[in-house]
Amino acid sequence: MIDRAEAYLLSRPTCPQYARQIRSRTKLFTAWLAGRQPTARLLNEYLTGLEQRGLKPETVRGYRTSLLAVLKFSGWSPESPVRHVRMREKQIDCYSLEELRLLIKTAERMDGTLPNGMAYRDFWPLAIRSGYGTGLRYGDLFGVPTGAIQADGVCHVTQSKTGRGVTVRFPADAMRSIRRHGLAQAVPWPFSGNQFRTEFKALIIASGVRRGSWKWLRRSAGTYMEAAKPGFGHKLLGNAADIFRQHYWAFRLLNPGPISPPEL
Repeated sequence: MIDRAEAYLLSRPTCPQYARQIRSRTKLFTAWLAGRQPTARLLNEYLTGLEQRGLKPETVRGYRTSLLAVLKFSGWSPESPVRHVRMREKQIDCYSLEELRLLIKTAERMDGTLPNGMAYRDFWPLAIRSGYGTGLRYGDLFGVPTGAIQADGVCHVTQSKTGRGVTVRFPADAMRSIRRHGLAQAVPWPFSGNQFRTEFKALIIASGVRRGSWKWLRRSAGTYMEAAKPGFGHKLLGNAADIFRQHYWAFRLLNPGPISPPEL
């Protein structure tokens, strides 16, 4: 099956993360088969074993999807149905607008200067406004050159994770900050990603928000975009509609509350 997986990956454009998953899951399944030919019964037995080991339903379904993709590519026809994996509803959360404004307000009181000369009280509001306004992932946002942004804030970015392009607009406040600092990168963070996450966590605590992570800004961007213009949340984030609803749309944040029929 390992050769089948390599042939499958060569037949289509894939991102490195997806290729690693396919190879890893195929290798594990092949080792479990121990020389046996894959059948629907064996695949169902393997998936059941993953569940019994305590893997999350999302992970088990990922194994199912990866293995079926490789098997069907090689012309495999199951002799019986392959079991489905029952999913639990995910509790997706994100920052509210009030929390984001509180983070910015706290950051504007920070002392200190980055090695590139930018003050912390200028950097963090720029990062938060840009992260929320564009919905870009950390690596994509911090890789945007200042020169790639048009005067009106519009910028086309090729996402490193998926290879797909997305056109975003940096907010007006962020653009004013970018013009002031005049550095090569639009959001100029001079340290590592780990250092960024550590310092952002400290900002969360200092603000009193005390929850979430940088990834929540992307969820917030998609959620509020979907609320303002239904059907556009996934377009802002540059992903498929089903992926958006499964992983990014924190609809409970905008839910007005429980509904009930008229009283008798």
